[in-house]
Amino acid sequence: MGLKDLIDVAGAATTAGSRVRADHRAEADSTVAARLTAAGAVLIGKTHTHEFTYGLTTPQTNNAWDTGRVADGSSGGSAVAVAAGTATFALGTDTGGSIRVPSALNGVVGLKPTYGLVPRHGVTSLSWSLDHVGPITGTVEDAALVLDALAGHDPRDPASLTASTADHRPGGSTDLTGLRVGVPSNYYFDHVGPEVEATVRRAIDRLESLGARLVDVEIPMTRYIRATQWGLMVPEATAYHERTLRAVPELYQADVRILL
Repeated sequence: MGLKDLIDVAGAATTAGSRVRADHRAEADSTVAARLTAAGAVLIGKTHTHEFTYGLTTPQTNNAWDTGRVADGSSGGSAVAVAAGTATFALGTDTGGSIRVPSALNGVVGLKPTYGLVPRHGVTSLSWSLDHVGPITGTVEDAALVLDALAGHDPRDPASLTASTADHRPGGSTDLTGLRVGVPSNYYFDHVGPEVEATVRRAIDRLESLGARLVDVEIPMTRYIRATQWGLMVPEATAYHERTLRAVPELYQADVRILL
């Protein structure tokens, strides 16, 4: 496995891609690192991230298929590591697309789990109201295996789902009888390419054939989604960095410093 360089591993550097953290060493494992190690995963190394995950390109990391193109961010290093075969799987974090977009651009599987399903204790924050930790893998099956090892309650993360909720997962079963699956009727299909939409529709049909009950869902007030995300993310990120931003502003890259 590769772990995005926000995720603590005891004794190893967690730099978050920043000179601000150049001398930082984690004192203990994050919850996700500990769970994966207990499940038998072997750490290959840390993967590069856009500084403090606050950006879209992951500088220094090129696309796995065309080095003249960006890997996207902020989990670009994790997506490229999996696409290039350096790691069987990697972990990324996602606040506004940082697992999903680099996975799409590098042709791998990226999963942003349900909020609170995977604990974030020991993971550097961008926006605590929006942050997720999740797997980047070569196959959907691998994503399920990794998620199964990661999910579960951790009292050290205030957003963590309770044990009964987090452990209610179908596991390896393909019988989805009784499971309700919400299918959005707006927003997600408004501007999607025809090939992508056809693939998603096939997956929805597959879920129904396995016994799931499809429920039409309309996402309300979608025109406010971006404004709401920035209204949460920007002040939370600045609050997290307030002390170091005042103390060592010159150590931040210009793009991140401007955003903060």
